[in-house]
Amino acid sequence: MKAKTILFALAASMMFFVSCSKDDDKNNTLNIEDNTLVYDGAVYHMNAMQSYFHSQLTLVDASSQETNLQQEPMVEFAGLHIRPGMWNRTANIFTETNDTVSWNFVFNGVVEANAYDDFSACMVGIYGNNDGTPVTVTVDGTLKNGKKIQMKVITQSDN
Repeated sequence: MKAKTILFALAASMMFFVSCSKDDDKNNTLNIEDNTLVYDGAVYHMNAMQSYFHSQLTLVDASSQETNLQQEPMVEFAGLHIRPGMWNRTANIFTETNDTVSWNFVFNGVVEANAYDDFSACMVGIYGNNDGTPVTVTVDGTLKNGKKIQMKVITQSDN
C-alpha cells in the first residue's frame, strides 16, 4: 500500500512538471476562445486593434462588443505598449519583465484595474512580430480583490 501511495505521488508530481513546462509558453495557450475576455465569470467578446508606430513600439487596445446603456463598450483593455523585449513570450509582470508593462482594464466606464497596482498575480503573453502583422495578447491574472481576469485577443494587421 505504501508503494502505491509513493508511486501515485510521483506520477502526480510528474504531471505537474509536464503541465507547467516552457512549451506552454511557446504554444501561447490560454483555455479561452480567441478575442474573449472573462472577468469574474462573465464572458465578453472583444474587438482588438493595434497601432504599429515603429520597431520600438506597438500599441494594442481592445473593446467589448457588449455595450452599456450609453452604447459604450462594457469592457476595454487600453494602452498596452509593446516594447522590443516583450515579444514572443509569456511573463510574470512582477518578476520577469525587463520593460514596463502598462495597460488599464475599464469596466462600464470605470478603471477597474491597471497593470501593477490592482493585480496580485498576472501573466502576460505577447506573440507576433513587431511589423504591423497580427499580434496575440493573453492575460491571466487575479486582482487584489480576488476576481480573476483572463483574456486572449488577436489584432488585425496594421499595414
